Amino acid sequence: YLNNELKDVKLSALFDNNTFFLENKHLKIVNQSTPDIQPTVKTDSIFSFNRSEIGFEEVNTLYHISRFADYIKDYVGFKDIMNYQIAVDVYALNGNDNSEFVSSTNPPRLNFGQGGVDDAEDADVLIHEYSHAVSHSAAPGTLIGYERSAMEEGFCDYWAAVYSRMLNENSYKKLFNWDGHNEFWEGRSIDHDRKYSDGLDGNKYKDGEVFAAMLMDIREHIKDSVADRIILQSVYSWYPNMNFSNAIEQIMKADTLLYNSENSGIIHWLACNRGFVIEDCENKSFTITNKSQLDYSITHDGLILLNQRLVDEEIQLFNIEGKLIFTDFMTGSQFKLPALSKGIYILKIDEFSWKIAF
Repeated sequence: YLNNELKDVKLSALFDNNTFFLENKHLKIVNQSTPDIQPTVKTDSIFSFNRSEIGFEEVNTLYHISRFADYIKDYVGFKDIMNYQIAVDVYALNGNDNSEFVSSTNPPRLNFGQGGVDDAEDADVLIHEYSHAVSHSAAPGTLIGYERSAMEEGFCDYWAAVYSRMLNENSYKKLFNWDGHNEFWEGRSIDHDRKYSDGLDGNKYKDGEVFAAMLMDIREHIKDSVADRIILQSVYSWYPNMNFSNAIEQIMKADTLLYNSENSGIIHWLACNRGFVIEDCENKSFTITNKSQLDYSITHDGLILLNQRLVDEEIQLFNIEGKLIFTDFMTGSQFKLPALSKGIYILKIDEFSWKIAF
């Protein structure tokens, strides 16, 4: 059954002296940790293996890390991040059920163990560990303090989920669902409603799930590539001993830098909802993007739209999934929106649109 799921892909690799080597501008497959298994080389360009054969994990790693690196460099737009070729050993750590990013070598390294399910068979594991290298490239020397360490794990879990969703929408919030969620270990998940304000667990991986869920909240309410760009930009401002709330501040500053605070209202509302911030959460019932284009007032009755032009304007309200839930015409000087349950909505008036968080 697993062999039926094998797919042919095209990869860039090094060709030298009539030999193909599994390396490109992003990474190089090496032997740098026991067991002593040398990288696969061939004189033809077909590297076809199933998971029982040496070589499968090497090709799997080259494909997924290269694809993810191309995404953050070319699509998200951070061409100068990770400006080195990282060395990767997919048969490492004496076969233990663990993987690691090593920043103390020059250049840094990645090692993947083989205990339980081979770690390099799971794209979630590959992208999580590579994301440690991304974070180190953006904010070297800042991994000091408990919450900063938990943020790091959550940041890497976030990118694992992002990449998993690029491959398949199914269960993308269930992390390491090939390597984990089995008899070997429980894996992780960011599909939960836990809040930072409820207190931390003291396990950086479990607390990292809270941070990763916050980041995914942002991505689910802002355009995917925009959210990824804002989040990655914020990491350049991360510092030692920062906490989760400090990270939200840096994310909103990144939004200011990149998008003139266009998304900060939504980010703030989501952070309030997750308990990451408490300032201005209780007294603000509404958060609206692009306020300068919308005349409104907030009263004890709710959100009132003001019509200064006194011309008929069509009003449409959609939920975040894009389903139309309300439509009417504003025919007078003001219009009261209907009572809405907590959530984020899209308000459209003629050709203009706004996101509104209740």
